[in-house]
Amino acid sequence: MSIDNNLSETNKRIVEDHYEALGAGDLDGLFDLLSEDIEWTTPASLGDMGGYHRGKREVRSFFDYVGERLSLDEFSVDRYVADGDTVVALGTERVTIFATNKSYATSWAHVLTLANKKIVSFTEYVDPGAALAAMRQD
Repeated sequence: MSIDNNLSETNKRIVEDHYEALGAGDLDGLFDLLSEDIEWTTPASLGDMGGYHRGKREVRSFFDYVGERLSLDEFSVDRYVADGDTVVALGTERVTIFATNKSYATSWAHVLTLANKKIVSFTEYVDPGAALAAMRQD
């Protein structure tokens, strides 16, 4: 195994731990895996449920804000692809929006970059259409 493969496997394991903590509702464990200056990006088209957040404090505030507005009913990582300092996670989720009591399901891709065994950036790619429809009051 080359050094790059070792790095890829180590980073993949850190990202797996990140999603295991999320699935267990262990936000402290999840945040332990983030760098202090983490850059967290979700689609801006999701309005106040998306956007760019920098640093653990901002990301934690974002998590708290989103957690007050939706429930993550199902969450599954289907595949990891690791290459050096980058890990891509592909998965699905089912979410319920509290304000409308509507649910939606979607697939997503997350790109995570790591340095010094910490996640330094997270970018989510998702089609926001289903989420926006569920947020819309009829």
